[in-house]
Amino acid sequence: MADKTKNDVHLALVHYPVYNKNGETITSSVTTLDVHDILRV
Repeated sequence: MADKTKNDVHLALVHYPVYNKNGETITSSVTTLDVHDILRV
């Protein structure tokens, strides 16, 4: 049987640009909990 290796997959959900209420470009992050909530929709 062939030797199987484990491959890790990393995924980033990126939105750019993100603006705050003052119109400034900011950094935003999405947590794993947010991703699970988005997938339910």
